[in-house]
Formats: sequence, structure tokens, C-alpha cells
Amino acid sequence: MSVSLTVNDADYSANAVGWEAPTTVQPKLAFLPTSSTFKNLSPAGNPLTVLGTAPTFTAGVKDTSLPGCTLGGTSGFATNMNLPPQSTVLVLSKSISALYNILGAPIPSGEFLYGMRPNVNNALIVGSDNVIVNATETVFNTYQIKAFTLDFSTVNVALAYRNLTTGVIASGTKAFSAVPSLSTTMNIGYTTDTTIAATWELNGMLIYDSILSADDMNSAVAWLRQYAQAYGISA
Repeated sequence: MSVSLTVNDADYSANAVGWEAPTTVQPKLAFLPTSSTFKNLSPAGNPLTVLGTAPTFTAGVKDTSLPGCTLGGTSGFATNMNLPPQSTVLVLSKSISALYNILGAPIPSGEFLYGMRPNVNNALIVGSDNVIVNATETVFNTYQIKAFTLDFSTVNVALAYRNLTTGVIASGTKAFSAVPSLSTTMNIGYTTDTTIAATWELNGMLIYDSILSADDMNSAVAWLRQYAQAYGISA
């Protein structure tokens, strides 16, 4: 697999040319931070909008650290992308606490969350219907790659979590009373829920509006690992 790891301040959102992912389908959102900004590398995606306090960026240091963006609490980004009926999200990140919010969306009488909070980790809650996938993480302060998949295109809603670094996995399927009809924009890091307001470091993110095949998932994970290895970092 030949992958370009060149990252600069170019913003390819809404353009027909630019960066291309190593998967058979292209992500709607693809982010890698620089020392000062965080832009969407995907030609098909939207630019990010800061939510709350502007996030803090740090440069990468060879053999020591990856370029990162500190998020959490009232510091985050709006993706300007609705939560799709089928999605795959891959995250390269480092967390310092078990209580944090990676990706979320406000839902009337409900919640969408990828993250860690007491008793409700990864979840889609719509009224009285819910699928909750609690995954217990115990390893922190290391760079990790996490994968999330969600399918609510039918009444049988499926959610899965996999940490490709630590090996922690969790999944669940629940029959909802109706196919969820949602029109809500996803937010990265930002939350007003003080129970999951811990800061964490985002080093890369890919968001697809489909469930990746096993081969595509492997390719995407390998690309993130190769990116980290370019800085001498294992993930």
C-alpha cells in the first residue's frame, strides 16, 4: 500500500481533487492536525467549525509525540455533517481519563455518544429505545486507534466498538420500535455534560457514511498506524 503522509495546512473540503484515503470508499471527514490547525482532508467533506473555546494545537516531536489537538468539555468542533444511518469512525487519540467525549450529537429525548461516561459509554438513545455498548478501558496516556460502527438503517440497530491498540471490544444490537429518523449534526469533543468533560488529545479521525468492509477497515487502520510510525510512534 502506497500512502502519502504529507500533511500541511491545505483544506480540500468541497474540492474535487486532493487527498485520497486508502479505502475503496472515501470518508466524508478526514482530519489530521498540524501545529496550528485542523482541517478536513476529504474532497467530499465539510470544513470544521469551532465550538466553544478554541482547541489547543501542539506540534509533533519525532520519536516523542504526534501532532495533536486538545479537546474536551466546552472545547471542540462541529463537523457540519449529520449523523448518517450507517457510519464508521476511526480515531487516533490519547486520553488521560476514563471520562471523555469523542463524538456526540444532540437528539431530542435522547443521546448519541462515542466516549466514556459512568454506565453509558457508546450509545444511541432515541426516546424509549436505546442501544448502549459499555466498553471498559483501563489503559491511558498512550496513543490508541479506536473504531466505532453504527447502523440504524433498520429497526435492528447495531453499534460496535473496537480498540485496535488494547484489544478491548464491545458490541450490541437492539430492536427499536421504529427506524430512527434523525437530523442532527455531530460534534467532536464538545459537550456541556460535566461528567464527561475531561480533556483528551485528538491526533487523527476518519468518518465514513457507510459500514467499512473488513479489508477497508484493515487498510484504514494500517494507514493511521503508518502515519503514527512516521513520527516514531506506535499505536
